[in-house]
Amino acid sequence: MRKVPSPTEKILDEEATVRRIADEEVWMLILKPAPQRWLELALVVEQTSSTAIWKQTINELQQLVKHHGAFRDVRTWGLKITEAKTQIFAQNRTGNFDSKPRSNDNSLTWTGFIKIIF
Repeated sequence: MRKVPSPTEKILDEEATVRRIADEEVWMLILKPAPQRWLELALVVEQTSSTAIWKQTINELQQLVKHHGAFRDVRTWGLKITEAKTQIFAQNRTGNFDSKPRSNDNSLTWTGFIKIIF
């Protein structure tokens, strides 16, 4: 799996630390960005009357992608489309979708590369 440097997590760079001690006699740890998986997944589930028959399949797909290890983050969203508007709902920890739709702000923005599956 492809990995990219983490913007927030650091790990010890053992080789650089040893090299600094040997070359400069400075006993200071050198840190480098920790590697992290580079993809994030947004699984978008349309909320319609026929979605109920797909619930088990959707749950199995969620579990598969969460435990596969290819994605650093997996989030599931509910999508309701009517003639008047389109709404998106976050899935909470219990597996249900929030009753209040997300607003059209930057709260849905992620960093990195995102794969969206509808």
